[in-house]
Amino acid sequence: MSTVIVFQQMLVIFILLVIGYGLSKKGLITDSGSKLLSFLVVNVTNPAMILSSLFEDNVSVSHQNLIIMILFTAIIYAGLLLLGWMLPKLYCVPEEEQKYYNMMVVYASTGFIGIPLISAVLGTQALIYVTVFNIAFTLLFYIHGTRILLSDGERQKVTWKTFINIGTVSGILALLLFWFRIRFSAVIEDSIITIGKASTFLSMTVLGVSLAQTPIYKIFSSIRMFLFILARILIIPVVFCLLMKQFFIENMMINAMALMLAMPSANIPLMFAKQHGLETETLSRGIALSTILSIVTISVISMIILGEKI
Repeated sequence: MSTVIVFQQMLVIFILLVIGYGLSKKGLITDSGSKLLSFLVVNVTNPAMILSSLFEDNVSVSHQNLIIMILFTAIIYAGLLLLGWMLPKLYCVPEEEQKYYNMMVVYASTGFIGIPLISAVLGTQALIYVTVFNIAFTLLFYIHGTRILLSDGERQKVTWKTFINIGTVSGILALLLFWFRIRFSAVIEDSIITIGKASTFLSMTVLGVSLAQTPIYKIFSSIRMFLFILARILIIPVVFCLLMKQFFIENMMINAMALMLAMPSANIPLMFAKQHGLETETLSRGIALSTILSIVTISVISMIILGEKI
């Protein structure tokens, strides 16, 4: 894995964020426009991006490794759920903000940033591992994340219908397509790929718009948030990956998990909060700060965990 490629890819992500910031400052994207973009990302481009990761001829991951990846992903998310509950309390986060800090621990940008980064660094053959992470992310967010965010308002009742949404359906469909080696026609696949490619830019645009509504100094004004984010995107990935190296699994799987854990905070909780009229400043600051810091921390993790040199 090339640390230089990792660093360059994170710079690309940061540039996209700056573009969204600039468009908002110029008044070209309003808050209502940002909500529309959020809807498109959550319901259209993100599901397409998950499916498009499978339309590669050189994906050669075995069914056994896929099952191993599913087991490790379940273990990792179980650990993140526990940390999402513990860390905000340990950092003495105000009670009204704890649910947002919880989101920043559990949900990382394994789709919007993870897919293009993994594709550039490890190659498209590793994207099936990212898909497993994204399926777990989607299932968990609609079961756990939405309930945590709406804990002070209308509480969503969990029924079988909770599991039926565009995110979970697209994720499970992706696994089935991979397992049974099912392909669509070239026209359909190309259409899905083209739609999916818009996810990273649109999601970073939404984040840039949210960032533009918060003074820059506020992003770096909280020592608590700075230390919290640093623990989430640097210390936790390092500890998790050192533990994972004790198991006999292939290097590509370990590398993919290392990068997935090191991703900055995800945009989906922010976009969900926007759609439901919740306070978004805390999430906006946390996501922006983690994205900026991850330009360096992901490169550091690739050196420490994966033995790379710049």
